[in-house]
Amino acid sequence: TLSIAFVPHRPTANGAEMRVRVDCSSPEAGPLQALAKRRVCQLTRRLGWLSQRAVLRLDDSQAGAVDKRCRVELSTSGGRSVIVTCLARDWTTALEVALRRAVRNLIASARPLHRRPAGGSSAVA
Repeated sequence: TLSIAFVPHRPTANGAEMRVRVDCSSPEAGPLQALAKRRVCQLTRRLGWLSQRAVLRLDDSQAGAVDKRCRVELSTSGGRSVIVTCLARDWTTALEVALRRAVRNLIASARPLHRRPAGGSSAVA
């Protein structure tokens, strides 16, 4: 049972709409679609200039007690993507942890790398 929903949720800095898609393979995860969309909106509100699309996949991995899996993919207009997967005991925890990690990784990937000068130590004698 797979339900897919594409929802434009806000204009980005370049005027395009950010798209959010939530895929659920488990009927138990279906009610989480609204929560997932709301959390994506909240956590990416200030990243409209960076993130163009979000795809969330909620699965039941059947791996014992820790069997709820959330996969988050945040894509930029430049073609870069950040993909994070989290396993947890419940859907809400898996969703929160995966979303926060994905946003943090997306921000880190957008920052320029800070490099030291080629001379080694930057201390002045």
